[in-house]
Formats: sequence, structure tokens, C-alpha cells
Amino acid sequence: MSKTGSNGFSKLGLSRRDFLATGLAAMSVESMAIAAPSGTKGTGANNLETTPSAPFDTLRDYIAAMEAHGQVVRLPEVDQDAYEMTALMYRLMDDYGMFGAPIIIAERIKIDGRWMEGPVIGNVMGPWEAEAITFGLDVVPHDGVGTYRKAKAHFTEILKRNGGNYPQITPVEVSADRAGCKEVILRGD
Repeated sequence: MSKTGSNGFSKLGLSRRDFLATGLAAMSVESMAIAAPSGTKGTGANNLETTPSAPFDTLRDYIAAMEAHGQVVRLPEVDQDAYEMTALMYRLMDDYGMFGAPIIIAERIKIDGRWMEGPVIGNVMGPWEAEAITFGLDVVPHDGVGTYRKAKAHFTEILKRNGGNYPQITPVEVSADRAGCKEVILRGD
């Protein structure tokens, strides 16, 4: 979003990307009972050449790509008893719009007085850039709406080439020992 956008931070001279680069520094983090960001992995753009690209094999790969594009805010802890992560997400949506808010990840979360290891992830497909990145398209720098329109045009063209249908993908059977969803198996009580 440009600095002339209608969100609250543009009034302060900050673009959405400027805000993300500071890792929530512009928000009153203490008032939201979120732990200080010491030791966070940060949200700055990583080297896109070494980041996983579409099609993604795992949610981890997708998150890494979104993070490399500056679309993820990581928090070390969220005290859900004092301030809900959902409320933080709503605040981000209020400031950046429904599709301008970043993905948010809490590494640990406190619920009913008990700290639990995460990560807890919110707004997974929320950012404008999500569709383009998911399908391996380049984003339009600093233009979420333009990026979304680019992805939409890409899908419209696919539909035109295929008589109004999306191409079919032949299913591939994967053995249980190679299936990512079988990495952790709980047995018994």
C-alpha cells in the first residue's frame, strides 16, 4: 500500500511494508500484553533465491516464501489470557484492510494460565500477495491490489485455454512412510 493509502499508519508516514519491517514497533505492544520481540526471527525479506517456491510441498515452505516477501509478522509469545491473538488480527485488519494485513505467527501462546508451544498461525491466505506467491507468480512490488489482479488474470487465462475448466491433476498415491501428514502419529490413549 502506498503512503497515500487510507490506513492509520499512512497518516504517520509509514507504508504497510515499513510497518512490517519494524516488526510491530509502531503498535503499542505492551498494551496488548505481547512479549517483547527479543529473540524473534524477524519479518524482513529473506533471499528470494534460496526460499522455497511454488508449488509448495508443505505449509512450512509456503510460510517461508510469504516471510521472504515480507508478509509475515512473528511474535515470540502471545498472552492470550490478557490479549487475544484474534483481537490483534482484527486490529491489523482495521489498519491495513482485510487483504492488507500480514500473516501472524506466535511461537508460544498462553491459554488459561498455561504456556503452550506453537506455532499458532493466523491469516494464512489473507495478504493480497498470497494467490500470486502460492502459484509461483512474481508480485508487483508495493502493490497488493496489482499483484492480486495479476493472479486473477493468470487464472482467467488458464480457464480460457481449458474451455472454462481448471486443468485436472492426476492423483499420486504416497506411502505412509513418505507422507508429510504422517510425520507425527499418536497411538494409544
